Amino acid sequence: MVPDPTDIKIDGLRIDSAWKQEAEKEKEELARKVGDAAGVKPAGPTAAATPPTAPSPPPATSGPTSASRETEPSLPPASFELLVQQQITAILLALRRLRERNDKPAPPDLPVARLYIDLLGVLLEKTKNNLTEAERRFLETALYEMRMAYVAAAKSPPATPPGAAQ
Repeated sequence: MVPDPTDIKIDGLRIDSAWKQEAEKEKEELARKVGDAAGVKPAGPTAAATPPTAPSPPPATSGPTSASRETEPSLPPASFELLVQQQITAILLALRRLRERNDKPAPPDLPVARLYIDLLGVLLEKTKNNLTEAERRFLETALYEMRMAYVAAAKSPPATPPGAAQ
């Protein structure tokens, strides 16, 4: 018997390619439950609107249970906006606009900030004519704002630690 190439077994766990379908079903079911509770029909595609696919294998018994999935923190879905926000966060960290509470003030890391800003520029160039109007506007605005933050950080005098003689 030839093993299904879409199924992978690692340390007794079976990882199959049908996880996206299962996640979509769970999402639709959750939307249906929320809509039923609010008295609203869920918007968007339904299972009937999706193209037919091969039936998914039964879920692995050694995987997470539905109870443990509920206690895991929910992550936002992958999106273009999230990708841009990730780059913005890296820039703000390099410019020292974001930091941990106990971090001591430090001068901005301008070369790293410049690299991430340039990466946003590359993203804008390489996605030209492939973005929605809202995505294009979001990226252009983010790029402009990060360039202005870079200029402000480059012009500002170096940060002096609190208590240092001035």
